[in-house]
Amino acid sequence: MTERRVRGDGPAQAGTDRAWRGDPSTDGIDWSATGLGEPARWPQSLRTAVSIVMGSRHPMFLAWGPALHFVFNEAYAPILGVRAAGAQGRPFAALWPEIWPDIEPLVARALAGEATWSEDLPLVMTRHGYPETTYFTFSYSPIRDETGGVGGLFCACTETTAKVIAERENARLLAQRQDTIDQLRQMFEQAPGFVAVLRGPELRFELVNEAYRQLVGHRDLVGLRVREALPEVEGQGFFELLEKVQSSREPVRGEGLRITVQRTPDAAPEVRYVDFVYQPLLEADGAASGIFVQGHDVTEQVLAVEELRQADRRKDEFLAMLAHELRNPLAPLSNALRLLERSGENGPSSGELIAMAERQARQLRRLVDDLLEVSRITQGKIELRFESVDVAAAARHAIESVGPECGARRHRLSLKLPPEPLRVRADPARLAQILENLLHNACKYTPDGGNIRLEVAARGAEVELRVVDDGIGVDPDKLHTLFVLFSQIDATLDRAHGGLGIGLAMVRRLAELHGGTVAAHSDGPGRGSCFMVRLPRLPH
Repeated sequence: MTERRVRGDGPAQAGTDRAWRGDPSTDGIDWSATGLGEPARWPQSLRTAVSIVMGSRHPMFLAWGPALHFVFNEAYAPILGVRAAGAQGRPFAALWPEIWPDIEPLVARALAGEATWSEDLPLVMTRHGYPETTYFTFSYSPIRDETGGVGGLFCACTETTAKVIAERENARLLAQRQDTIDQLRQMFEQAPGFVAVLRGPELRFELVNEAYRQLVGHRDLVGLRVREALPEVEGQGFFELLEKVQSSREPVRGEGLRITVQRTPDAAPEVRYVDFVYQPLLEADGAASGIFVQGHDVTEQVLAVEELRQADRRKDEFLAMLAHELRNPLAPLSNALRLLERSGENGPSSGELIAMAERQARQLRRLVDDLLEVSRITQGKIELRFESVDVAAAARHAIESVGPECGARRHRLSLKLPPEPLRVRADPARLAQILENLLHNACKYTPDGGNIRLEVAARGAEVELRVVDDGIGVDPDKLHTLFVLFSQIDATLDRAHGGLGIGLAMVRRLAELHGGTVAAHSDGPGRGSCFMVRLPRLPH
């Protein structure tokens, strides 16, 4: 029979440095020096078990007798390490004292006739001069002797230390990778700008963050082609830009681009403005596998800039109108002064010239007063003196104040009051200013002989004051600009009718200071106007 010898010359093999010849009596091991005694006296059950262990290439051992004398094969020797020398036949507990408390319950179960199985059991072994954590998968099986009792135990084992450590390291790396992915996903989701990833030749949505979903109305996008997901964007140039990036593999940047997108289901598309970058996702071979989309909704910024432009334009128009309005009375005043210098010559009497000068001076004073008033109101420098005010009395007073102006243009001025008394908490002077401005505005823009009506009515917890005329009217699309300071729907009309166009801005601000609102309605040019002021109603 071919002899199988232990490979290596180190101490780990010292206990098995003789060949196994298939018979314990001829294997070269001095068994008589161990607790097992001469092999010739071994029971057949022990001889058979030793033969199985020693003849296997799998790490195995058996423990026999009351002292559990240890018998191991060549494959088990590396597990013993430096203690392999002289280990054959030693008592189990003496050979492995450091792990005995861990395995003794399993040994007891095997000796009681019960087979055990342990998988990746951690054991702290000292087999190379230092303690190390090891892992083993093994079974303990009882060995029956000739009497039918348990004479010892058999163990087939596999050291799984490297596997367990590798699995744990892999698990740690996977957990670390998942943590990184989760952090990136969280950063992706919480990014202040909109972010999306498009994949494949059809540019299907792979990832989108909350900002992107908000931009497009929180619709389901993942898995859909971009043209399929956003059909209302067709024809706006964005799909073409994406295809250009995909084919050219060059990024594209856009700033302040207008996009019309449906942000609410079943609602009309909404105009937004976006800054964005389309960045190609390149593979190792240089091909574009997708596009990374990142950008910001800059609608508010764009609208703010546009509002500043409009405000600047309105300011310029206002200044032009102001210069015009100030020049109008200055020219007659200058002429009157020159005529007074030549009062001895034929011409108007000094009384007529002085009266004309006074009229123009009053006009100048009114313009300056309006400017100062709107400045104080817009800067919050006025102090309101609130009290309980009878709205009917305030309305009658306002009608009387504008009566002469309306009478001069043959306007039919009327007042409609409710049967019950209505009161509001207001500053009487400022409430009068609101009504007089609205009535003055109606008088100014209603042709001679037209109709102007002031109505007072209760509307739930509010009192509504309406000034209605059949004058020149307003384009409904421009109604929202009526109450904006320096805003003029038609500057030529304002010049023709006089004034600076700031009266309605004062009305709105004064109404707000009273906790109220103001609104306007018109069916269009030539169809009259209606201005409505609503103020909180005081209880009876």
